[in-house]
Amino acid sequence: MVDVPGISFPPAPAPVAADPNRMDIAMFVGFLPLRAGAEAEAARLALTAQLAQQGWADRANPASPDLLDLPVRVRSIEDVELLFDTGGRLDRQVAIESRPLEAEFELSAVDATFVVNLDGEDQQVELPTGTVSRTDIRDALAAGLDGVEVSILPAVGGKAPLQFRRASSAPGSLTVSTHPALGFPVAAFDQSQGVGAPMGVALRSFFASGGREAVIVRMGDPPPLYGSEADRVAALATLVGYGFGDSTTSIAELLDDTVPELPGAFPTRTPWHGLAHLLGLPDVAMVLLPDLPELVASVPGLVREAEALPRPPETFQPCAPEPVALVQGALAESKPASVDADGLELWSRIAAWAGEQVARISPEVMVLCALPLIDEDAGPLTALDAMDVVTDGNSGAGMANRQLQLVTPWITSDLAFDLPAGATPADGLLAGHIAASTLAAGAWRTVAGRRLAASQFPYGALEELSFDRAEQISVIGYGARGPTILSDRTTELGTYNQANIRRLTALILRAARIRGESVVFEANGELFWRDTRMVISTLLRQLHSAGALRGQREEEAFQVRCGRDTMSQADIDAGRAIAEVTFAPAHSIEFIEVSLLATNGTIAPGLAAQGRIAA
Repeated sequence: MVDVPGISFPPAPAPVAADPNRMDIAMFVGFLPLRAGAEAEAARLALTAQLAQQGWADRANPASPDLLDLPVRVRSIEDVELLFDTGGRLDRQVAIESRPLEAEFELSAVDATFVVNLDGEDQQVELPTGTVSRTDIRDALAAGLDGVEVSILPAVGGKAPLQFRRASSAPGSLTVSTHPALGFPVAAFDQSQGVGAPMGVALRSFFASGGREAVIVRMGDPPPLYGSEADRVAALATLVGYGFGDSTTSIAELLDDTVPELPGAFPTRTPWHGLAHLLGLPDVAMVLLPDLPELVASVPGLVREAEALPRPPETFQPCAPEPVALVQGALAESKPASVDADGLELWSRIAAWAGEQVARISPEVMVLCALPLIDEDAGPLTALDAMDVVTDGNSGAGMANRQLQLVTPWITSDLAFDLPAGATPADGLLAGHIAASTLAAGAWRTVAGRRLAASQFPYGALEELSFDRAEQISVIGYGARGPTILSDRTTELGTYNQANIRRLTALILRAARIRGESVVFEANGELFWRDTRMVISTLLRQLHSAGALRGQREEEAFQVRCGRDTMSQADIDAGRAIAEVTFAPAHSIEFIEVSLLATNGTIAPGLAAQGRIAA
């Protein structure tokens, strides 16, 4: 520390840079509930103080350590669960309605007491008596109840019911005691339970599949599993931000809104929201939006109705609450949310937007998105329509982007035990396999051929989206040894169709960027050009030795030029240094097809063996 009378210059903490060859860190942007309890609150408070020291003091408020819209680094699922509750999402919002009430009615002294039980605790409200209005009663209840929102629903024929909503985002229960004068001839009961959050399950899959480090950007609590379309639209507006979806309540309305561009990095972090945090995370290699397939769902998930239990015989005692379906037990037989044509169109726009914006921010980062489920009852909409949205009718255009990777189908997994049918989008799983492969063998290795865990299976896999037909989609299916990642592709046809080649290119770009950042103030001359050629050539030589580049000799595998043959005198005078790198990536064989011919009791090769690679 440098001390001057009255002034102190503390040294800034040295940033810990990731190894440029690592390329395995994933950023998850979406919705997660906070974990309850003193230990979790203490951990979030400590992390909030750390983030404030890193320049996020305007958002990292110690008085409310909710980690909202902040980059939170985690290195294991235990780190995630310490801060967040991956299974603490509400299955539905608890709401109880009274019978319709007149605009004004009489309330006697006998009816002056109103009792509500919230999460096992009674709350009692003293009501005004005499001639009262619905509004008077609503105001008295709203003022007297803690943690319960009271509203008046729209009137029909002059009568309108009161609605009581549990305000907390954590699971719990609400009971309204018998009060005939306010429309409750018997007690009413409702409860919500915790189910899996899409981003929480994606994080489980990521770390279980081999991921080692992730950055979580929490955008708030997830909408309820069986929430309304308006809830999902509001969450989409929050996810994208920057005015997208303002004042809209339906997917059809959202289709008329333009998805905005993200702001640039200069001059401050203030406008960074959601996906824009990538501007300050130069070591991130993958970006995921795990909530997207469900948020665009236009067909809500369905839960199996529990059989009604017999009610006890009526007596002149307080009525027992209605039995409630055990949602956790019914999840296995539930149906996940799915999309119709509007939902599919909205998904394609936002996924393409994410790919375009990430490409504008950094050429080193891939966006991984899962295709939504197609509604089985949506008429002519089929899996082929989903593929046409990606390929624009097989023209190869559509969502083509060398930095966008789409994966289908969903998977069933023991990690998704708290989601309908145990099914989850496969983007978290794919990101985990990419991270594991990158750490073990290098970013240039394809994940095609990697087997899924024993408890993981394709969900709703359709023949129309087989990996040899869906050339712009990464497909999970059944291989010779069971459930397998069959293809590892981007949405762009051509050289970068193989996602591992795109990851190899990103690795080289990142190494060149880090080299450039370290010498930005050096003289732009022969010595600098020589050093640049040497640094990049050394990296490419290592890649060639590891099998990432094809060619017997280095001259066949790569070439690095940086000097007067790559830049003009005007470039040199302007301080620009231009290096040209040419390399020949090694293509990966996705599958080998062998034809065998059985004749005269022997088996011999028939047609020549064929290996499929991306062009």
